[in-house]
Amino acid sequence: MVSKRPLILGSRGSKLALIQLNWVKEQIAAAYPQLKIESRLIKTEGDRRHDLAPEAFGREGIFTAELDHALASHTIDLAVHSLKDLPTRLPEGLMVSAISVREPVEDVLIVRREVARPGSSGDPLSALPRNARVATSSLRRSAQLKHRRPDLTFVPLRGNLDTRLRKLSEGQADAIVVARAGLNRFGFVDQESRNPVITLSLDLSLPAAGQGALAMESRVDDELAIAASRVIHHEATALAVTAERMAMAELGAGCRIPAGFFGRVEGQTLILQGVVAHPEGEPFFRAEVKVAPANAEEAGKLLAKKLMAQGAEKVLKEIRG
Repeated sequence: MVSKRPLILGSRGSKLALIQLNWVKEQIAAAYPQLKIESRLIKTEGDRRHDLAPEAFGREGIFTAELDHALASHTIDLAVHSLKDLPTRLPEGLMVSAISVREPVEDVLIVRREVARPGSSGDPLSALPRNARVATSSLRRSAQLKHRRPDLTFVPLRGNLDTRLRKLSEGQADAIVVARAGLNRFGFVDQESRNPVITLSLDLSLPAAGQGALAMESRVDDELAIAASRVIHHEATALAVTAERMAMAELGAGCRIPAGFFGRVEGQTLILQGVVAHPEGEPFFRAEVKVAPANAEEAGKLLAKKLMAQGAEKVLKEIRG
């Protein structure tokens, strides 16, 4: 690929975002060694207001709006996002040009060793003592875990992984819940942790739509950025997350709604699971659909209809007020 202009990548400036940005930059540079690539860091509203949980903003795009503006103004050519942060509707003139292969999607429970109990392999939450304080700012996580363990108390938690682990060690919580994908990208090794690390099965906690995948966002007419981004594209992941994001869009389930989704392609079948829960854990609705992979968007619509038919609509209306 020959270009007179450099390709300018943009990203948030958090430690995790920088790891992701550098990975993308390395992949593109390896494929197109003659292409000049630059990076620019953009501070988003979510970064500036790190004292607030995402749902407290009352709207989507708190980690992406400034990157959208940078794309539209040609300050950057390609934005690198954690897909779970990207709204399902993008501004006119912008597009998702590529989706990366997915890291493991599971959530992980890290329990402070001073309070950890011997856990049962059949029940990961048994490692938590009764009335344990679990730190997470995700309504999706807290609602699903509260469904299984109503005795648990949830406290808000923001900050990078180091900050969260420090707060755990200081006793600000008995456990924290984080994404396995983030741990992997930080190079976190379970066996080196001073605190027990427990992977939560998908039966316990379905992830956010797109969790574990990166999204490349570009202008719809920028052929250079689109072509460069395709280096990291993974079609099976793209189909799965397309289904997840369609279900989320059909339900109107942003960060204020406790909802989780997971799609996967197995042979000639796309399997999509979804959960909608009341913030207190009950009522709780779960459904699954199976379609041909080419019908990913239809899978999302079907799943949303199934959940609404079970009664999820009442929960959604109550949360929205």
